[in-house]
Amino acid sequence: MTPEDDSRWAHLLRPRTLEALAACFILLSFATLAAFMPAQNDTWWHLAAGRRIAETRAIELADHFSWTAAGHYWPNHEWLTQLLFYGAHTLGGMPLLTAAAMVFVVTGVLLMWQLMVGPPLLRAILLVLSGPLFVTEWSLRPKVVTLAGVALTLTVLVARRYAWLPLIFAVWANMHGAVALGVVALAAACVHALVHDRAAVPRVWLASLLALAATSCTPLGFSIVSDVVLSLRREDYRYVTEWQPAGVEPWTWGFFVLVVAVAPLVWRFRALITDRDLLLTYVGVALLPLAVRYSRNIPPFSIVAMPLLSSLLLRVEGARLLFRSGKPRTTPLTIPVAFAGVVAAAAVTFAWSHRLDVLAWDPLSRPAAEAIGACPPPIYNHFDNGGPIIWFVPGQPVFIDSRQHPYQASFVVEHFEVEDSGNYRPLFERYSIRCAVLPPYSKVGHALVRDGWRVTYRDASWVVAVTP
Repeated sequence: MTPEDDSRWAHLLRPRTLEALAACFILLSFATLAAFMPAQNDTWWHLAAGRRIAETRAIELADHFSWTAAGHYWPNHEWLTQLLFYGAHTLGGMPLLTAAAMVFVVTGVLLMWQLMVGPPLLRAILLVLSGPLFVTEWSLRPKVVTLAGVALTLTVLVARRYAWLPLIFAVWANMHGAVALGVVALAAACVHALVHDRAAVPRVWLASLLALAATSCTPLGFSIVSDVVLSLRREDYRYVTEWQPAGVEPWTWGFFVLVVAVAPLVWRFRALITDRDLLLTYVGVALLPLAVRYSRNIPPFSIVAMPLLSSLLLRVEGARLLFRSGKPRTTPLTIPVAFAGVVAAAAVTFAWSHRLDVLAWDPLSRPAAEAIGACPPPIYNHFDNGGPIIWFVPGQPVFIDSRQHPYQASFVVEHFEVEDSGNYRPLFERYSIRCAVLPPYSKVGHALVRDGWRVTYRDASWVVAVTP
């Protein structure tokens, strides 16, 4: 390992080359971006679930937030994250909740950086190029746990610290259902050991089996994996953006560029590839179909692909010379680092204290919440605004929200078909709907106004209408 390959954090915190300074700035930029990750529709029902767990001191696997699916089975895979998020919100409001989510995001980025190899400039460039593949998915929801979970699992596998796997998976399984991606990574590691490292088979396989068993240490037991797998077959997922295949959303196009960049290099240097890179290849190949089929899996795939790409690029003739660092200075460049840190802290402080719109911390104004609370039940609402209603108007059960699992897939599909057509009458008559809470773009909302429903509240985000 050359000095340019040194990944110790002191090398970045006290940079002595301009390349290391640039890398420090880029890592700081990603940490700052994490501080601006917005709340999302799911944020609010996760908070509400955490509140209920704290109040009842029980983890209930039944719906309590809607009137259409009340009492239905709800496989709540994220109860521990919900409790953590609610606790953070209770102690410090949205700033502390955002800081808690930042811990997972920044952990994932730093571990990915540590897994990459080569000079700081190469790592920094790759981090910037891959940024759109995971920054777009940052939001205040348990999904951020999986970013750290994948990176931590990969780090443990590469370092052969297999004894940590059961503990990691026991915690991960209670924080996010995408622990199933970790199971896929472990399966790939087992195949890699069987084919290329027979001496490691007993340790890898035993640790993986114990980790798989650890995923049952949840209120759902062993059903957590089957619940996640079966949920992938839901027909209503075609209406949810993050469950669309790669290529549907513009931000996912970079995924194909990444695959096209990695695949030829793996083939070109297949005879020289190290055991570490073989492991990364096996895990990447295992996650690839899931990333192609569901765009929400692109960020975890990127965490595996970028370290592999960094290693492969160094094998290209002249690459190490191209990215090498300049002559180290006698004194570290601490003043620019400190100045950048102060600027970043000031920007975050301003955004948090002024609750900038980009943070989406206030999706529902007090007047809107009061108008929704005054609605005569049962209400009808859009899939995309159920979460805020659950949190800000807890006394008003929703028609639907983005949890999906308490609801039959056919019910969700019908909701979207009604929204797409604006033909609300059969649905409203069947459920005796008396009040509708909708976004201004809703075709159903436009039809209700046309048919004489009385609008009791309207703003840029919400329309509340009651029967005439």
